[in-house]
Amino acid sequence: MLLTPPTDAALRGLLKLKLEDYRKRKTDPAQIWMQKNMTQQRSHNLFPAFRDAFYKTEILEGVLSTFPDQILDTEQVKDKIQAELEVHADKSAFENAGAIIAEYLNGSHGITL
Repeated sequence: MLLTPPTDAALRGLLKLKLEDYRKRKTDPAQIWMQKNMTQQRSHNLFPAFRDAFYKTEILEGVLSTFPDQILDTEQVKDKIQAELEVHADKSAFENAGAIIAEYLNGSHGITL
């Protein structure tokens, strides 16, 4: 999936807030993976909620760090995740995360915080 970073400052601001929300989901002390002090690799393999937050975080970070005149290829994000965590990305969960971010970018899905 190819994603174009937003140029609108208001949308970028909302996406930065959403990114913080996703980061908090990954590191919430109430989550079992945080209580058990698990590695990201083990958390990825065991918990769909971790994968969801992790994929959305990684994709949104990529979008926000890409220059406005460039395009982010989510396949590169997936390759990075697989290499860093030494895991196979959950194809369905990753595609869903990319689709949600795409909807935020094109305005078809409201950003809730």
